[in-house]
Amino acid sequence: MNRKRLMILGADQRVWYLNAHKMLVQRYGPNSGLMAGFVASTSVSASVAANQALARKAYEQWRNQLPFRGYLSSVILNLERTTANLPLNGLKVENFRQALCGNLDAVVIDRWMLRAYGLPRVIRPKRYMELSDVIKREASRNGLKPAEYQAMVWAGIRRTKRSNVENFSF
Repeated sequence: MNRKRLMILGADQRVWYLNAHKMLVQRYGPNSGLMAGFVASTSVSASVAANQALARKAYEQWRNQLPFRGYLSSVILNLERTTANLPLNGLKVENFRQALCGNLDAVVIDRWMLRAYGLPRVIRPKRYMELSDVIKREASRNGLKPAEYQAMVWAGIRRTKRSNVENFSF
């Protein structure tokens, strides 16, 4: 897939992570990093709408000092890691948290990004890191931060597959 074309198709999403970060800070104030961790933790194989609902549920459970229930065990582990301020398990999940917290050097590689690079839906950590380096180089060549470039390519590939580009409304 021609990533330059994808980048152009998704150009309006360049500031997706910056906008998401601003919304988190506006809505959750000092708990914005916590909510970013909940969003990242519940993002695995979830649509944006489902991800938002699950993250809000986790936030309410945490706020009411309830145990995390109604998630996969791997998600619960990351929700607990979030509350303990520990790095999240899974390269995509931790990088997503970082990007939502405003780190535009983070590289989020999900199934849509794998599709944009013609790769299978699941890759090993070593391949993730190699692809992350490729994305960083491509971003730099285009005068972009990695998260900006990723957001544009992500939106572009979704649009070529006639899939909606959804924004968070936290």
